[in-house]
Amino acid sequence: MEKAIDKMAKDIFCDFITIAIHNLLHSRQVYPSGVFKLRQKFNVPVQVCYHPEVFSYISDLTDHIAKVLKARKLHAVHIFIGTAQLDWEQITLKLHAFSQITTQDQLSSLQASLKTCLLKLSIIDTYLTRHATSDITWRVEVDADENEMEKSNGTAWTKKGSTTSSIHQSQQAPATCGRKIIPLKTVSTEVLKLEMLAVKL
Repeated sequence: MEKAIDKMAKDIFCDFITIAIHNLLHSRQVYPSGVFKLRQKFNVPVQVCYHPEVFSYISDLTDHIAKVLKARKLHAVHIFIGTAQLDWEQITLKLHAFSQITTQDQLSSLQASLKTCLLKLSIIDTYLTRHATSDITWRVEVDADENEMEKSNGTAWTKKGSTTSSIHQSQQAPATCGRKIIPLKTVSTEVLKLEMLAVKL
């Protein structure tokens, strides 16, 4: 029973990462609003991108993150959004601790904490200005132990007009000199220590 609850907790955390990415793509206007659909997660209205390639990419990514999380080797997930003109921003989900969850009360606490994180991400536009161009690219980088997922190994995505296309080469992350760090949310409970940051690069 305890193992089943702990597995459920990890699945919930991966759902959170999935929805966080989808929501950020919507709020930062990476793709046209028509490819998103309104859904409910953690009793919060969320936007999910149903473009087949994007949806599949995010699903494959979070499947891999789930394996890293199961091995307790996940440190952080970084979502980069920007343009060729170096108008970049970085949203980081930094996992300091994720203890084994064995009770329903702990599971409920986890869900409540992640709900507050989604609510904070839903107002990300109050912390970051809009991009000046519609030609926006995004990428995800994952920090993990022992190269469970090699950093800078993601596929970048960009919008060209009203269509979506993929760039099948690894792009360099933007330089971090002169960056502005914006704390978004910190969760510190008996089972979860999570920090969310926005960085203007």
